[in-house]
Amino acid sequence: MQEEHGIQARRLPIAEHMAFLGMDPSCGSSPVLNVSDVAIALCTLWQEGSWEAALQLSVSQRKRKPQIVRPKRYRASNRDAQQDIDGGFPKEIAEGPVDSS
Repeated sequence: MQEEHGIQARRLPIAEHMAFLGMDPSCGSSPVLNVSDVAIALCTLWQEGSWEAALQLSVSQRKRKPQIVRPKRYRASNRDAQQDIDGGFPKEIAEGPVDSS
């Protein structure tokens, strides 16, 4: 689509300046910037002429910190809680079949 309209797409050189920003280059990923951060970076680059200054201003401190991967926490459903109360089995299974005769 972009080729049809003569639009060129480029990426910001965040990965190349990770060490300057105090980020760990070995992590292999760079932060995702929102549209306003990209606009700030491009305006600063235009004014200052330096990617270091542009990225220093646009990449927040929160995004520079190493991301800690935490395990997902799951909430038990009401059914799981009831099974725990009944000894791990639904009531019908725990008591056996009901004789209707």
